[in-house]
Amino acid sequence: MTGHAHLVLGTAGHIDHGKTSLVQALTGVDTDRLPEEKARGITIELGFAALDVGGTRISIVDVPGHEKFVRTMAAGAAGLDAVMLLVAADDGMMPQSREHLAICELLGVRRGLLVITKADLVDEEMLELCTAELRDAVAGTFLDGADVIVTSATTGRGIDALRAAIADLTADLPARSATGGAVLPVDRVFSKAGFGAVVTGTLVQGALAVGDDAWLVPGAAGAVSVRGLQVHGEAADQVEAGVRLAVNLRGVSHHDVHRGAVLCTQGAVTASAALHAAVTVLDGEDLPAENAEVSLSLATNDVLARVVPLQTEDAAGGRLVRFVLQEHCAVWPGQRFVMRRPGAHGAATFGGGRVLDPAPPSFKGAFKVWQQTARALAGDDATEQVLALVAEARADGLDEKSLAARLPSGLDLAATLAALVDAGRLARGANDRFVDCAIIEPVALQLAEDVARFHQERPVLRGPAPGDLAAALPATTRDLCGPALDRLVAQGALGVEDGRVFDPARAADPRRDKALGAAGAVLTRAGLTPPLIDEWRGETGLDDVTFADALSELKRTGAAVQLASNLCFSDRALAGLADRVRAHFTAHDVLDTAQFKALGGGLSRKHAIPLFEWLDKTGVTRRDGDVRRKGRDS
Repeated sequence: MTGHAHLVLGTAGHIDHGKTSLVQALTGVDTDRLPEEKARGITIELGFAALDVGGTRISIVDVPGHEKFVRTMAAGAAGLDAVMLLVAADDGMMPQSREHLAICELLGVRRGLLVITKADLVDEEMLELCTAELRDAVAGTFLDGADVIVTSATTGRGIDALRAAIADLTADLPARSATGGAVLPVDRVFSKAGFGAVVTGTLVQGALAVGDDAWLVPGAAGAVSVRGLQVHGEAADQVEAGVRLAVNLRGVSHHDVHRGAVLCTQGAVTASAALHAAVTVLDGEDLPAENAEVSLSLATNDVLARVVPLQTEDAAGGRLVRFVLQEHCAVWPGQRFVMRRPGAHGAATFGGGRVLDPAPPSFKGAFKVWQQTARALAGDDATEQVLALVAEARADGLDEKSLAARLPSGLDLAATLAALVDAGRLARGANDRFVDCAIIEPVALQLAEDVARFHQERPVLRGPAPGDLAAALPATTRDLCGPALDRLVAQGALGVEDGRVFDPARAADPRRDKALGAAGAVLTRAGLTPPLIDEWRGETGLDDVTFADALSELKRTGAAVQLASNLCFSDRALAGLADRVRAHFTAHDVLDTAQFKALGGGLSRKHAIPLFEWLDKTGVTRRDGDVRRKGRDS
């Protein structure tokens, strides 16, 4: 397997075990940049350096080792590809060595090296004992069997061997996927004269390019623009996941950005006050009781949260838990985090987990639904994950964008949705929202029954309007009318034509033919001098409802054209008049009122005015003062 173009490698280990000195020996960079760090001789903030090994650019993240800064260490470890666990030869494994190891494992780090530092302070026998102790301490962890490199930053011992081991390490690491939206947890914010706001962090997902729009989560609504990108001081036009970088932003002040925010593609990260996760605890630890308060390290953020267990037994990947956060935080699907006891000292880290759902909805009676959805999301079946989220949304459904925000980025969501629609398990509803067909089925049955009843009670009409069908449904299922109707049409059970829903298998109804024949015959005989609608009804011999339905159908099919509030003409009569007017213009330039009335067989004012207006509207004539001239359609 080929190595990365970039790699993020972190340090881990107890305070004063030589992490910063070793990084300086490797890179020539002193990562302790703060005056307080210089004065106290300890690392307080995250430090960064670059190392080029075998064509691979290594971004080294140096973390503090003091127990008071474990949260900072967790922030630095959140984006690592690999880690160097450092143990001083004269001290051996210490509490923060073990806690850092646990944090890296909980955050999903799966490759690394074991480094013994300060070898110049002990003899070879002590080095052998330290090596044995170190191997025993990492047994059963992701560092079990990792190379042990003995070093001294003072004498230079083992530095070249460490560089070689790092080079070998890069060849074994799988490349990060650049698919999905960009996700960059911010670990540092500052302002640079002439440039403005700059944020730094590790791009854990996706890609960023100069000129891109991006969003800060949490943050003010609206996009910021990527003005520039730098990777260890070198300008770049575009970067992909697995790179530590600095991003110069346009459209925001550095005062409005803080560590813990995430720079991302729109929709890739959610500002959430609750999340569902699969969690595990370290050996000898217990999951906190319901409503207990814990501290969550979410990428570069740290937030207090209340625990709501969703089940008592383990599922895929751990125990299912709901966390209610003290404040809105940036969260994304698949994100790993660390759980700590608030205010505790010593080995405060007791577990960690993986975000299953960054934005679980809250509604009455949601607990069982939460359980079902969390179980599906904890598995690796994309079909079941999508079905669970759509079912959870009930009648409201979810669009593709909303689904993508709650599912892992590697999922081919469009293909999964298409397959589920083709299989008849999902339907596309209003506003491109997908709805569970199991929810739609009862509504579809109701619609089919309502259409059948309509045909029986109103045989003259082609069928009811979709809006009338929806209005007849209970309010809780009204939004499902569209997808239910689409499902019935796709199955051939119903049809839609000219805004009317009908049963294609329905046999011809003699009542319909009789009513349409009676109403149409009167209109046809009347020609260009039809009776008013009220008079027309009386001439048909039909009751009020039947006549109204017949009139509606004649208008829908175009056999009757209504030109005034109480006046309709037959389509044949109008077509004949239009032909005569066109013929008139072959010999004449204008058409006056007298000529027009004569063309119509002696029209009265009552009929002439709406007919003239109709001719103007359809382009057969064009009004010019008191006369008409040839229109665009003559």
